[in-house]
Amino acid sequence: MGENIIKSICWDITSRCNDNCTFCYRNPDNKELDFESNKIILKKLIDFGVDKISFVGGEPLLYAKLYDLVRWGIMYAEGKTKFSITTNTILLTELIDEEIILKEREIKKILELFDWITFSLDAPNREIQSRMGRNKFHYERVIKILQYLNDSQFSKKIKINTVVSNLNKGYLIELYQMLCKYSIKRWKLFRFLPSRGNALKYQDKYYISETQFEDEIKKIKIKNKSDQILITTNGYENFDNSYITISSDGKLVVYNNGKYESKINLLYEDAEKILQYIDIKKHIEKRSDFIKIERIHEGQI
Repeated sequence: MGENIIKSICWDITSRCNDNCTFCYRNPDNKELDFESNKIILKKLIDFGVDKISFVGGEPLLYAKLYDLVRWGIMYAEGKTKFSITTNTILLTELIDEEIILKEREIKKILELFDWITFSLDAPNREIQSRMGRNKFHYERVIKILQYLNDSQFSKKIKINTVVSNLNKGYLIELYQMLCKYSIKRWKLFRFLPSRGNALKYQDKYYISETQFEDEIKKIKIKNKSDQILITTNGYENFDNSYITISSDGKLVVYNNGKYESKINLLYEDAEKILQYIDIKKHIEKRSDFIKIERIHEGQI
């Protein structure tokens, strides 16, 4: 095993998605690798000492062998690597006559399998959430799950991601209060990033300046002075070296100088080569929230 050099990697295990968010910057054209190929990549990442692997997408639950891959990874890592998932919750619910019904068995499955589960929520009500461009029932889906998990043994595993844009600025304090209500302990806010795909196409609709973004964050942090929620942020300057991504076709993708670049193919090359394309010191500094979060998770602070 390695010595936990890389703090966190996001793995776009599939580029497929069952939603079509108009601020999304995923690349929908990447092919998807088979189970054995992904197992080779996962082994390399664990051997290299990656602290946390986050399965994202696309919608990672659309990858048919996801659970098998994670179960194998948990067994192989022997506690050295933590596993996370970011899901849009569509496959965790059913829609019957416009009523959201939870798939409790599926929810319990990911709660038991993953160390962290991330849902996205951008507003404190359905109206503003709908303006953000996710699916029609996104707000109801997430709230229904948060209600189900509130005060349960699993609530500490939940993280919320929020895209901050011109459409939802001014509503984040209300959202903060809602997250407190549902016992959320970790919240990450991203400044809308018009890098590619839908996000680039609809950038005029969502664009928010760095000053506006920082003003919103300051208001939230004043409200959160007792640190009820661990809040982290990503403006544009935070993306370089912060997020190390593997695409669904196995390539290392880094975000530098405002654009995504594909580098080595981890199916054929050693994970150590990742270090040629990132500033590891800056990566560790920018992912320091992960270290603090793990201590919270383990009850040390």
